[in-house]
Amino acid sequence: MQWHFEEHEGTGVLHLSGFLGERVVHRFQGAFAWARARSEVALVLDLSGLLGWSPEGMAAIIDAARQLGPHHAPLTVCGLRTHLARQLPTAGGPGGLRLHPDPSSAPAAVGRHTASAPAIASDENASR
Repeated sequence: MQWHFEEHEGTGVLHLSGFLGERVVHRFQGAFAWARARSEVALVLDLSGLLGWSPEGMAAIIDAARQLGPHHAPLTVCGLRTHLARQLPTAGGPGGLRLHPDPSSAPAAVGRHTASAPAIASDENASR
């Protein structure tokens, strides 16, 4: 699994690619914590590059949504392949997941606020 983070006017976008399996769940958890710390209010999880997940991988995504808490908008998951989208439970509100079909418009859909300089990071430079 690989990850890449961008911020667009206060909305963080965490892009995942590869396979989110049991052996890399800890990498996802670290990437998510890193992205959450840098997102002002909203966070989008772009899974358009994700090939699949194990039960542990899906559980990690659900747990990540719960970690956002009441001060954050619900986690918006976008770019899911149809068979994966059917597996993921969704609910609005804190601790819930929202599905959005289009990764390019998802940041605007969750609501942007004041413009800021874009921040970009990936798993190659997060530990520096």
